[in-house]
Amino acid sequence: MFQCPFFSFSERVQLSKNKKYYPIDPALRSAVTNTYTRDLGKSLEICVFLKLKQKYENVHYFKEADRGEVDFVVLDGSKVIPYQV
Repeated sequence: MFQCPFFSFSERVQLSKNKKYYPIDPALRSAVTNTYTRDLGKSLEICVFLKLKQKYENVHYFKEADRGEVDFVVLDGSKVIPYQV
C-alpha cells in the first residue's frame, strides 16, 4: 500500500490530516472489497496514482470544505501541479 498524504506547505497541517491509501496493484482492491459493482472511476484513480508515483517522489491530495477535492497534487520544482481524475 502507498500513502497519499494531504497537501500543505505546513508540515504540521500535513500530519494532522488523514492519509489516503492506494494498493500497489489495482486488482488488489477488487480482491479485498465486497462490492458487487465495478467502480471504474476508483480503478482509474488508482492507475493514475501509480503512474504519478513512478514519475514523482511525493504525490498528495488536497481538499477544502467549501471548494471540493483535488485527487492528486505534485510538486515539480517549485511548481504545484493538480490532477483531477
